[in-house]
Amino acid sequence: MSDDFDTSTIGSDRYTEVTTQSWFSRIAQSFVGLIVGPILVLVGIGLLVWNESRAVTTARSLAEGLGAVISVETNAPLPQNDGRLVHVSGPAAAGARLADPDFHVSVTALSLHRQVQMLQWREREESHTEKNLGGSQTTVKTFSYTRDWSASPIDSSHFRHPEGHANPGFIVPSRIIAAKDARIGGFHLADKLLTTLPADEVVGIDPAAVDGIKARLGRPVSAIDGTLFVGRDSGSPEIGDLKISFTDTPAGDITVIAAQKGSDFAGYQTKAGDVLETIKLGLLTPKQIFAELESDNAVLTWILRAVGTLLVLVGFSVFFGPIAVLADVLPFLGDIVGFGTFFLAFMLTFIVVPVTIAVAWLAFRPLVSVAVLGVGLIGVLAVRFLWPARRKPVPPPQPLFAPKQW
Repeated sequence: MSDDFDTSTIGSDRYTEVTTQSWFSRIAQSFVGLIVGPILVLVGIGLLVWNESRAVTTARSLAEGLGAVISVETNAPLPQNDGRLVHVSGPAAAGARLADPDFHVSVTALSLHRQVQMLQWREREESHTEKNLGGSQTTVKTFSYTRDWSASPIDSSHFRHPEGHANPGFIVPSRIIAAKDARIGGFHLADKLLTTLPADEVVGIDPAAVDGIKARLGRPVSAIDGTLFVGRDSGSPEIGDLKISFTDTPAGDITVIAAQKGSDFAGYQTKAGDVLETIKLGLLTPKQIFAELESDNAVLTWILRAVGTLLVLVGFSVFFGPIAVLADVLPFLGDIVGFGTFFLAFMLTFIVVPVTIAVAWLAFRPLVSVAVLGVGLIGVLAVRFLWPARRKPVPPPQPLFAPKQW
């Protein structure tokens, strides 16, 4: 809620908005945090618990897979291995040529990737807030609009100032074309596996095909350093112009770990819960593959831990927010109180998050759980020693010589 609102324009693609919010309006708004704060804390705790459960399930599944996988020859799938987790490594044959019919590009490869970028408007927001004597608050927001090449559509309808900054839709989407008949020895490679492989080899554009592409798109097209530019002038591109490039995954050595299903591969359902099916470039051993999967699991686990921790911290901060806003009647006092409430929120987060993680891991890795609980205990002790303790009254000093009683 704003008591004062002003908008001024700085240049053609830069806008500044100044809003002033009264102290009473800020107090009313901050009390929403009493509801939103606990919800964020619970969501963060729920994410942490789910993430630890997911990490444990994946760790167990990978350990189970490493113990169950068998390496087999590529020349001919054996019927007795049907349903088992197999490790197959060797040269992959691409089969028939892959073609992108829209752009007359064809290659002999495992997959062909079309990458499309469009020049679009992008909105950037900068904000600066100052507290005023009496508890009001003035916020200055600056919205700037720049032109960027992007492979994904940017929705300009949600821009603060969409006038003159409308982004058109993609007339040509990105696309992945995978081989239907690729094989590794006697095994067939499904296209859903091939699409997960990286495509780093640049595919050139035949200049003779430019005229056909131009007729299809109905727009000027030129080939520049292996990239198609769709627009009138590549030196001065306009909103809606396109850059289209092609890369492929050439035939070569690959490694697959999955369940054998006849001469095909399928997902291997572990007893722990996860489905194992992966393909990598190069000749890799099962230990190398599973070590990489374990590393990926660890990275994802820490990313989700960070997100859950941030939700808990924001939740506690929002919950204590009204205290700082009430003190903002004097800005310097509000800053002091705000620092104190943030410190309290940080310490509570430092306690809640390790305890939550430790409890979630307790059933699977007791030693790790004990270590994490130790971190939480340190947080509790830190709060105990850093928080001002209630002082006991000091008795008055006794005289050195007490008067005699007659």
